[in-house]
Amino acid sequence: MEALDYTLKNRDEVLLVMTKYTKITDAALLGEAYDSYAKAWERIPMPSQAAIETLLAASVNPKAKGARWDQFVDDRFVKEVVASGTIK
Repeated sequence: MEALDYTLKNRDEVLLVMTKYTKITDAALLGEAYDSYAKAWERIPMPSQAAIETLLAASVNPKAKGARWDQFVDDRFVKEVVASGTIK
């Protein structure tokens, strides 16, 4: 979560890292890629109950079909970080 927060707050530094590891030097292309990802990422990455329930319902495994979403999710960590004010 801290890496995501840093990434969203430090565009210029992240673009330098992207340049280094992708070897792409086209600033416009890198900026467009960064902006696309920045829009898609959730600021606070909470697990989605609806998404997990959909995956369980679509599973071919009968045990998964009968499972509850909260058997697979522990969002205490995310809630703790948000409550601490580290991520806003």
